[in-house]
Amino acid sequence: MRKVTRALVLSLGLAAIVGLMGPPFAAGQAKKDKTSAKAAGTSVFEIHKSSKNGKFYFSLRDSEGTLLAMSSPSGYATKLDCQKAIETIRNTAAKAKIEDVDTADKKTEEKKAVDKKAVDKTKTKDKKTEDKTKKK
Repeated sequence: MRKVTRALVLSLGLAAIVGLMGPPFAAGQAKKDKTSAKAAGTSVFEIHKSSKNGKFYFSLRDSEGTLLAMSSPSGYATKLDCQKAIETIRNTAAKAKIEDVDTADKKTEEKKAVDKKAVDKTKTKDKKTEDKTKKK
């Protein structure tokens, strides 16, 4: 009986020593996940809560940590609302159209339209004046 007990205790002690000396499996897995995410070029949505106003915000970063996008300055009242916004972006971004809106071009076009209206009004006034002159 003593031999069995001694063998059991020695086996458990040896297993404990090997377990303590070996690498932590969870930490190794986390490193592997981070490395594979960087290798695959995975982007990450980060959710954080503001300590100032208690609202939730998100940011989208690439695998190198560069900021790609962020939530609106007004934030979200709950974490669930913030997560819903992220899901909406994830579901619709791939299908979104790209529209190049240059404010300088818009202002130029608006100015041309206003100038054209002014010219048209002047022509209309001149034509009415000519018609009145011809009738007399």
